[in-house]
Amino acid sequence: MAEKPIYTDLNGQKINKLVNFRLNPLTTALRTTLAGTLNATHEGLPVFDTDLNQMFYWDGAAFVSGVSPITGAMTYKGAYSNLTTEPASALVGDTHVFTSAGTLTWAGITFSPSAVVQINDLVIKRSATQWDVIQGNSVNASESLAGIIELATQSETNTGTDDVRAITSLKLAQNLATRGTPKSFIQTGITLVANTGFTISFPTTASNKDAFIVSVKDSTGSEIILDVDAVNTAGFTITSSVAATGITAFVTFL
Repeated sequence: MAEKPIYTDLNGQKINKLVNFRLNPLTTALRTTLAGTLNATHEGLPVFDTDLNQMFYWDGAAFVSGVSPITGAMTYKGAYSNLTTEPASALVGDTHVFTSAGTLTWAGITFSPSAVVQINDLVIKRSATQWDVIQGNSVNASESLAGIIELATQSETNTGTDDVRAITSLKLAQNLATRGTPKSFIQTGITLVANTGFTISFPTTASNKDAFIVSVKDSTGSEIILDVDAVNTAGFTITSSVAATGITAFVTFL
């Protein structure tokens, strides 16, 4: 298409619209060549870099991007693996993906939440002395490796054979309640009348009238053998053939 040079200013106050208008499309190399022919009198000249798909304008000395950079915005800088040295000339917002695992020891730098990194973790420069570490790995968690972990179902919790899923406190409590956690108590100062049953009551209802163990000691702490009779889920009786005082009963029940 032929070009028609215009050597005068155009006043666009009366122009309704421009149809099929586009900025001068140039490759990066051509834009660089054009820059060598421009000076301060060409300030404001726009072009479109077809290699970068980005608009540039001439500021009187150089072509600058038509998009203003956002200070501190995240800028992807690619892979990094050095645990002992900070990336050279790093700017706030620079983001790297770590390709090695270990503990970062960059001089003068504080890491949040910790300096421990694993493969595929992100490190982002927050300030001159601060980098943030964001877990980016998707590996399964283990006893030695942080990662993704699945929660166990109530059935898996109750079975107790799964070693790869985590148990929540609620499921653990429900499991213990189902299993019937043993409960214990001590009753002291018991006085026994010969051949007369003495009833000991459970603090809470037992799961079964026979679901208990009792150890009886006399006032000197010696174990004694008495007749023990299960009564019901509320308690049981102990009976001695001789009178005795200062008796203590140690009871465990379900």
